[in-house]
Amino acid sequence: MSSVRPPSRRRLGGAAAAFLPLAAVAGLAMLAALSAVRSAEEAQLQTATRALAVTVDSKLGATIAALRVLAGSRALDAEAGPEQAMARFREIGAELGGPIIVLSPSPGHVPRATDRGSAAEGPQPSIAEELAIALREPIARVVASGQPVVSDLFTSSAHAQPVAAALVPVFRDGEARHVLALLLKPAGWQALLARQQLEDGSFAAIRDAQLRLLASSRDPDGHRTGRPAPEWLAAAIEGRPRALAIGPNVHGIENVYAVARPTLAPGWSVAIGQSLEVQHLAVRRAVYWMLGGGAAFGFGIAIVVWASRLAALREARREADLLRAGRAQVLRLLGGLPAVIFHREMYRDGSSRLLYRGGDFEGVTGWPVNDLTSNDALRRHAYPGDLQLPDLAEPLWRDGQVRYEWRMLQPDGGVRWLSTLVRVLDRRGDDHIEIVGYSLNMTAEHEAKARALGAAKLASLGEMAAGLAHELKQPLQSVSLAAEIGLLAATRQDHADIMRRFATIVGQAQRASYLIERLRRFSIGAGHRTATEDVCLATVVEGTLLLTGSALSKAGVTVEVALGDPAPLIRGEAVALEQVLTNLLLNATDALVAQPPGAPRQIRITADRGTDGMVRITVADTGGGIPAEILPRVFEPFVTTKGPDKGTGLGLSICHGLVTAMGGTIEAHNDAAGAVFVLTLAAAQAPQPSSSVAKTHRD
Repeated sequence: MSSVRPPSRRRLGGAAAAFLPLAAVAGLAMLAALSAVRSAEEAQLQTATRALAVTVDSKLGATIAALRVLAGSRALDAEAGPEQAMARFREIGAELGGPIIVLSPSPGHVPRATDRGSAAEGPQPSIAEELAIALREPIARVVASGQPVVSDLFTSSAHAQPVAAALVPVFRDGEARHVLALLLKPAGWQALLARQQLEDGSFAAIRDAQLRLLASSRDPDGHRTGRPAPEWLAAAIEGRPRALAIGPNVHGIENVYAVARPTLAPGWSVAIGQSLEVQHLAVRRAVYWMLGGGAAFGFGIAIVVWASRLAALREARREADLLRAGRAQVLRLLGGLPAVIFHREMYRDGSSRLLYRGGDFEGVTGWPVNDLTSNDALRRHAYPGDLQLPDLAEPLWRDGQVRYEWRMLQPDGGVRWLSTLVRVLDRRGDDHIEIVGYSLNMTAEHEAKARALGAAKLASLGEMAAGLAHELKQPLQSVSLAAEIGLLAATRQDHADIMRRFATIVGQAQRASYLIERLRRFSIGAGHRTATEDVCLATVVEGTLLLTGSALSKAGVTVEVALGDPAPLIRGEAVALEQVLTNLLLNATDALVAQPPGAPRQIRITADRGTDGMVRITVADTGGGIPAEILPRVFEPFVTTKGPDKGTGLGLSICHGLVTAMGGTIEAHNDAAGAVFVLTLAAAQAPQPSSSVAKTHRD
């Protein structure tokens, strides 16, 4: 008799056979769901870390952008920046969270900081040396690359905790002459971390390139600043832009860490950590949800997908909010800078399209921003004949950078001087480029230069006054004597003698008039801008000797002039060149008078036209030369070899500015006899006939 299984047992077996595949599928689905929960938690951690890296980049970007603008300030060109400019640096440094320091790669340079003393005094020498030593390597990188650098942590006796620094180059004449640095204090980064909305049980940290702790949300007082990272974490993230690692913290608690690198400080790292217990709690919570009912499997999968998408959406919104906040912070900082910053798209024909403009527009230009929204509006308010950006399309396209000065008419009828620097940011094919630049108000500098020029002219006029009085006395005596003889001839009715006396009077009057006219032209000068024209060098030298002749004769100085035959024509401005030569002759006279009795007192003026289309004018004397310690700085303001009662130190500095404005150069060196000054100016097209002349001026 065969065995037959009861129906209930058959139904139970059938149900079990049907349930086992379903249970296996459900088990696999549960494992997949648990893995999805864990992956979602890790993805959320990585997203938050990338958002924190973006926030760090926003703060560094605002700092570097502000330092770039400050690097163009002309206050940095002086030996000690003006107090007003450095006070403004202190205000901006306070806004950015640390002091601003001016450093230089040259030996013996004393840095200037904005967190102590006056701008002229700078920090104490010990602090200055300490900063220069601590930042030597990042300074070298900035100068070598010409790009901004963010340093690692370093210690300073002026700060209780280690600090980092953001450094940008200060370009002058195409070279990185100085470095502008802002100290990044840990307190600022602690405040940034405190503003982050971290999940419960999570913490954030920022470390430098050597993985030393810069700031941590679990260390608000900064007691652990500068401590190195655990060795296991250093090994896990070495050479990787992003990483996810699990390991113990300083208390031995297992944590999962998401690590990312900021773009502007590639050696730095930001990390957000979360304890594994928190993640396990999330996993257990997901299990309870999936076991909640008959639809646990499908409903749990839906919950995981929904939670993942909601977390991603929340993090995306958070990143957008952080970017908006960072942009608002940058705009607020740039709005307080004394500069107009612009970003344009420019085409071959000089037309351009404004992409961005920021900074203190009204403070720099004198006009409300809504009044000047296009290049056409700027051109309408520009001083007639001054260069504008559309005029510089070709050199900008060729060289990649241009700097120019121009004048802007003001609402009150006045004029404001502006200096604009434009640089090519990107070349987009052959038809257009992307440019960035800034404009600064240089009116105060131009007014100071004009006052210095006037002071130098008055000094030169004072030195020539006695000699010109002697020169004018001689024709006046001749006029008086001729008039008296003419009266006697009139009584005798000697008409021929009368006519001779009248001719003498007319000639001497013309001579006196010529002297006065030369003096008047010298006193007026060339104004703010030197317009070049074809100038006869022989005429300029003749006028210079006329103005300085009495001083030279009184000092017993022999002047030899050898300009060649024919003498060259140059491109320049006659009055400006006459002022330069007058200053050089009077300086040489002072040096010759100081020589021992019997020493030769000679000045030689020569000219040579080279094959490069330039004329080199040489003024050499036998006065013993310029001291070696003064020679490298002889064209700097307030540098002089004369006593305090004779020299202001402005003459040669102004000569340098006048020659540069004419498109030329001036150099100084010593030979065996004395000082030699060489002026190089562009030659005109046609030469002027002349002959070599040797003159001796003596009483």
